[in-house]
Amino acid sequence: MRVNLFGIILSIFGSFITSHGFGQDLVYTQFYNNPMMLNPAMTGLKKAGRLAINYRNQWPGLNKAYSSYSIGYDRFFDDYQSGVGIYLFGDNAGNGIWKTYQAKLNYAYALDLGDKKSLSMGFDFGIINSSIDAQKLILGEQIDPESGYYPGFATTDIPENGYSLTKFDASVGLLFYSEKIYGGLSFHHATFPNLKFFKREDNLDNTLPLKINLHVGTNFELIESSRDSWGMSISPVLLLSKQGDFYQLQGQALFTYGQLLMGLGARLTPKNTDAALLTIGGVFDYFKISYSYDLTLSGLSSRSQGAHEASLVFSFGDDPGLDINDCMKLFR
Repeated sequence: MRVNLFGIILSIFGSFITSHGFGQDLVYTQFYNNPMMLNPAMTGLKKAGRLAINYRNQWPGLNKAYSSYSIGYDRFFDDYQSGVGIYLFGDNAGNGIWKTYQAKLNYAYALDLGDKKSLSMGFDFGIINSSIDAQKLILGEQIDPESGYYPGFATTDIPENGYSLTKFDASVGLLFYSEKIYGGLSFHHATFPNLKFFKREDNLDNTLPLKINLHVGTNFELIESSRDSWGMSISPVLLLSKQGDFYQLQGQALFTYGQLLMGLGARLTPKNTDAALLTIGGVFDYFKISYSYDLTLSGLSSRSQGAHEASLVFSFGDDPGLDINDCMKLFR
């Protein structure tokens, strides 16, 4: 029987990171189209309500290595100076070997600091579920050095808590914004959920590492829109993410001209320039749609085929009396 070596390697990798409770959260290229996952303090940025749908297919050349999707709704309530939202997130790794789901409720309170400055404080809470498909899982004891994978080998590495775990999870965040600039800081997995599946003789840490997001940005109106001409603007954004020992920095410049949206950026890690980020889309009265392609620049470029990402965001009506400069135009 012919052995699919890459499938075996991917399966071992999936079981390894699952058994150690270790993994990196997805960071969307279009994180500005999913602000609740970026920072719970950004809940309710759209006063009239917003529905965001996101999909990402990462490394499609590697046997469907990662696919992720999310949907979320939030809105702002003037009477309470509060934003409320909910989002659902799913992640499929190793072509279904390892699946992760999250369901979260979000809340943010906006405090007026005067002089057209505001501070938003937010949190989310909910559940995170992680599961592995035993039919697709290949363990180290089932690999023969000479013949490869053999399902008949006995294995003692059986999940002690079953093949599915559900834990409570929560995040907190802050967001400062003025007429010209905004900046936010968020802490995710603040409850350090334990995702231990397997019995191990060595006592390893199986908690999901704390993820920290630091993000800043602004918006420059180059041409004001009018009846006779389209508006033109550019929105630079920076996002630094840290989870465990892993760091990544995203820098992007998003350019809008009338209804056209275009973006160019890069994602950096401590060791290399990971990817160039290319975005195109359209912004309309009550919805926007955008597509991004991550052009991998590291050693995986020829095999991974980069990453594809798409977002669709619906706005339910105009924002009545929006009383701040729209420096966060990109997130609305």
